[in-house]
Amino acid sequence: MRSQLSAGPVFGTLPLLYVFLARAGKTISEAETIVLDQEGNIKQADAERKSGEIGEASQDGARGIRIVFSDQNHSRQSLYYFSGDVSNDGLRKSGLLKFCGKLGQTNALIKSASYLLHRDRYADLRDFILKQSTLVLQDDSGIPISYFDATKWELQPFGNYVGPIPLFRNRYQASLARLFRARDRKGIDFGVGYQWRRNTSNLLLAIKKAPIL
Repeated sequence: MRSQLSAGPVFGTLPLLYVFLARAGKTISEAETIVLDQEGNIKQADAERKSGEIGEASQDGARGIRIVFSDQNHSRQSLYYFSGDVSNDGLRKSGLLKFCGKLGQTNALIKSASYLLHRDRYADLRDFILKQSTLVLQDDSGIPISYFDATKWELQPFGNYVGPIPLFRNRYQASLARLFRARDRKGIDFGVGYQWRRNTSNLLLAIKKAPIL
């Protein structure tokens, strides 16, 4: 993807976000580059550079863009897109998790994630998603099923789990395969993730259970 978006005729991710927003019937009113400090506060990236001072936010904070849009049924909404290192070390410097934490409980979509959340090096992001989300929709490259506590999450499989592509063959999950065999599954009529061909895609819907008082 990086090589494709560097070769033209479209450069970078931003034009793709504009296209999807426009096709969804949204009107874009603002777009600005931003940077976070380590406490998750937003600063304007341009102002940082013009000041001539390179502080903690400039060196380590997550950089991204904020797009403000609206449509006939909704007033102004904001889309944030960040690019950066989401390993434990990178996140602790970036302020990104603190920024996301200020947004409250949310829903998460994880797709074609290179099985990074299977690794201890990305445990901070994995734990944050599990804590902060009321719903997680993902293919098998997201959070391993073993991290979804059955007392806290209701799991619903969709499609077919045929295992990872050869590049990630060591990320096969026997427990996920058992879930897909044991539970009633609803089909999906589209491709998603690395296994995008017909009848090979899988999705797992995890819904957090209400706490027992």
